[in-house]
Amino acid sequence: MFSRAVLLLIAISLLATALAGVAAAEGAYVEATGSVNVRRGAGLGYSSLGTVEKGTRLTYLNSSSVDERGVIWYLVRYNASTQGWVSSVYSRLVNLDQWVTATDGQTYIRSEGNLSGKGLGVLPKGASATYLNQSSVDERGVAWYRVRYDGVTGWVSSRYTSLSSAAVASRVTATDGKTNIRSMGSLYGEIWGVLPKGATAAYMGSSTVDDRGVIWYLVSYEGVTGWVSSRYTTLK
Repeated sequence: MFSRAVLLLIAISLLATALAGVAAAEGAYVEATGSVNVRRGAGLGYSSLGTVEKGTRLTYLNSSSVDERGVIWYLVRYNASTQGWVSSVYSRLVNLDQWVTATDGQTYIRSEGNLSGKGLGVLPKGASATYLNQSSVDERGVAWYRVRYDGVTGWVSSRYTSLSSAAVASRVTATDGKTNIRSMGSLYGEIWGVLPKGATAAYMGSSTVDDRGVIWYLVSYEGVTGWVSSRYTTLK
């Protein structure tokens, strides 16, 4: 019987392959705006795999993360056999198919990337706004995304939203009964909706692996955006 560690490694390997395929379809890339380390994880505490110089373009693997300082990190392909993370402080994401989704109730769209910004509108829970490839960090260390939604352009907090890529022509289909759509990629996520058996949802280009080694997909179905387990769905 495989150990939990081996199963986790297999799941991560499958996830990396899936993400690489989506990235190739979209042609998204991360461009270094200065000399930047490619790290083994999304944070300064992870070791460096190497350094790329200003102007270098790296294939974006459709996954972003925010560290404890509120800095956004991008998962990229470093070379033919290696992937790693680069900080948004020294790089920029070039991708017109980026979305920011409200994950925790109604989220204010503000005129500035901080709580002092004037309220310009609201991003409803589960709704997705176009990401305008700009981010900032406020005085508390919280990351903010610049977005456009329903004719309004402004900033939303990363505390109540998630950043992802909309995959081209990718769908997730429920294969085993009704599948819960959750607020996060784990069994601890709040249930926001249900994907009926045989129903197909739009894949939003972001995946994660839970503590059991199970892959979860971020999807959009009938106005609800959330996570579904790969144990009960297939990605095509």
